[in-house]
Amino acid sequence: MLIPLLIWALIVSSALIAFGMGAHALLGGPLREMLRERSRSVLLFLSSMSLLAVPFLEQIGLLEFSLSRVGQQEE
Repeated sequence: MLIPLLIWALIVSSALIAFGMGAHALLGGPLREMLRERSRSVLLFLSSMSLLAVPFLEQIGLLEFSLSRVGQQEE
């Protein structure tokens, strides 16, 4: 259960970093300052939403697949 959660967190955090870098390159002045101030709350919101998505992903079988692959690699 922990490994798929870490994989999901890695995907979300890398997407946030890519979005932040793009926003930093495209925007300037007050918009950049506003994004910088709100980035912490957005990051917390998206990370909590990704944690809430874990049971749904388990139901549709996406996390089962990754767990079975990890188990096969360990053996």
